[in-house]
Amino acid sequence: MRLITEWGHQYCKCPVGWDLAHAVGNIPLFLHDWDVDMAVWCSYKYLNGSPGAMGGLFIHEKHHHQESSYGPKFNESNDINSSDNTIITDISGPQLTGWWSHRTETRFDLTGHMELAEGADAYRLSNPPLLLAAALTVSIGIIKSCGGMNNLREKSIKLTNYLEYLITESPLALNSDQYRIVTPSSSEERGAQLTLSFNHVNVKKLYENLLRLGAICDYRLPNFLRITPIPLYNSFEDVYMFVKCLRQALYDIESV
Repeated sequence: MRLITEWGHQYCKCPVGWDLAHAVGNIPLFLHDWDVDMAVWCSYKYLNGSPGAMGGLFIHEKHHHQESSYGPKFNESNDINSSDNTIITDISGPQLTGWWSHRTETRFDLTGHMELAEGADAYRLSNPPLLLAAALTVSIGIIKSCGGMNNLREKSIKLTNYLEYLITESPLALNSDQYRIVTPSSSEERGAQLTLSFNHVNVKKLYENLLRLGAICDYRLPNFLRITPIPLYNSFEDVYMFVKCLRQALYDIESV
């Protein structure tokens, strides 16, 4: 990410933004240090924010607006009663704002002027859903209590490497003719997930067999199974038992 961001700035002369849906809560991120211009993410995956959870936004401080500066306005005088309703484009700030884009200190002063909050806060539209915010707050607190992302990442690498070993080299290893791992083999190039591409196997049926055996993962058509040992709550025993279930689920399909 750091290198791609650097090249985008150096060679393309453009801002670089990232979709971090599968990265937040999965790997340590240093967006400011990597000079990332902006990033967005969801929080229902590795942050355990629950379905429909809030999204997140990062704006590098070099793009922050000066606190109290006006946002999008109708005319240069900022007179909301003026008959001149020509939109003045200000590409330095958010072009879609809500009442939560306004700085907290003067939000209820009813001046008729938008005073942007600083940084990413200026892109907020309205108040967040309380229950979703509570779920996310608790989850982030648990991650912190476990030592933060560096500790979780260390365990994650071990769990995923163990999963790969069981599938490819252990006595439980699958028949190599049945599948291939499409996820990069290097721990430095992947997160907590291994994606297996199966040959001549109905992955929907395989997924259903796994559920019946008590193993939960995910599948994507046409032939992909996504297996994700989560360091926050999965153990090495969980990984071992999953691979046993996977072998049984494949056997059940082949024996029909």
